[in-house]
Amino acid sequence: MAEWGSGGPSRCLFHLCSKLIMGAVRMFYVMNSALPASLEVLAKKDGRGRSQLESLPNDPWGNAYKLVLGDSPRDFKIKSAGADGKHGTDDDLPAK
Repeated sequence: MAEWGSGGPSRCLFHLCSKLIMGAVRMFYVMNSALPASLEVLAKKDGRGRSQLESLPNDPWGNAYKLVLGDSPRDFKIKSAGADGKHGTDDDLPAK
């Protein structure tokens, strides 16, 4: 039997996907000296047909991830609305 830790496979998948997205945001920052305005920008092809992500994954519950910009130019979080699909509720999952 697989050991998923606290929260089961959905939380495990959230953490894997959020790490992937965070890496793409950091790469965007390195290439553009700014954070992206939205996560959708990460999957948009440039003039050479390249992008940070092939496609933007949904969270384990089928909802879009959310980019939350912080106070400093490189500060951000990736959030999931959780199982209820609503941001700002107790089941939200932040990754930083």
